Amino acid sequence: MIEFANIDNFYSRYVVSQIEETADPLSEITQQDYDPDQGPFCCQDGATVILFDLGEGAMVVHGDKEYTQDLCEEHGGTWSETKPCVDITIEEEEEEDWGETVSENGNVACSVECLNCLRDAMAEHESGNDCDAVGDNGNALGLYQIWPWYIEDALKACGGYGGSDPCEPCCALNDYLPTPAPPPDPNCMSGCSTQDCRDNCIRAAKAQYIWNLLKETSTLTCEERNELSNLIILSYFIYRSQHQSDHGQGSGEGGSMTCEDLARLHNGGSTFDKKGSPQQGNSQDYWDDRIKPIMQQNCPGCVD
Repeated sequence: MIEFANIDNFYSRYVVSQIEETADPLSEITQQDYDPDQGPFCCQDGATVILFDLGEGAMVVHGDKEYTQDLCEEHGGTWSETKPCVDITIEEEEEEDWGETVSENGNVACSVECLNCLRDAMAEHESGNDCDAVGDNGNALGLYQIWPWYIEDALKACGGYGGSDPCEPCCALNDYLPTPAPPPDPNCMSGCSTQDCRDNCIRAAKAQYIWNLLKETSTLTCEERNELSNLIILSYFIYRSQHQSDHGQGSGEGGSMTCEDLARLHNGGSTFDKKGSPQQGNSQDYWDDRIKPIMQQNCPGCVD
């Protein structure tokens, strides 16, 4: 049952999946039976209380609590003891599964379910699922402790870069940028003699702007910053899974990226598997000692 206190966030998160009549005597009843102009409607039948909001096309069940006419009207409802109450089953709306997006757009051997489990494990380890987390002397922010350079690579996924294919979902990162786009650092541009260099300066300015959004709590809510963090790592994984595997760096079939590869990539960057590099040993420890144990507990079928 959904508690009444959660009603403000209900409509964006739930849909009605099934309606079962429970009142006695039973009568045929649907949402269309109620006048949309009537607004919220409350009725009482034993312990089952329902709030209808026809303007949003949704119903909410409340149970196991004494409901009164005063409480109903306090929340803008229209009280009735004569219309039959119904019981409904609700389910969460399906959100776009970024694991599916990575699988479709990237070169990834890690399954959709395991990708999402990996994401959850990373958030648990990196920040304790805290959108306000700050680490690495202020350089790492949010759920996944993202650095500005990480966003620079993520931005490459939209237009394609270094042989990778464009990723349309990743282009949503550009929606966070102002118009006109933030100007590049003049010192960066002055040192450039090629267009590639200038493009890197432009991308760095965009990345810095997006990174600042993860830090400025007055601009985005915690939930919005978490959504942005998810989009960043989605784009980063897609870009890198294409670009890295082109160089044979994925350990999966056909050079694809496994869940372990992606975790180590997140931690160690593009040189996570370069023999002798500090990132190779550090990223292996990151997987073996931090991410893998969480996944073994939450989704054992996704790890060896």
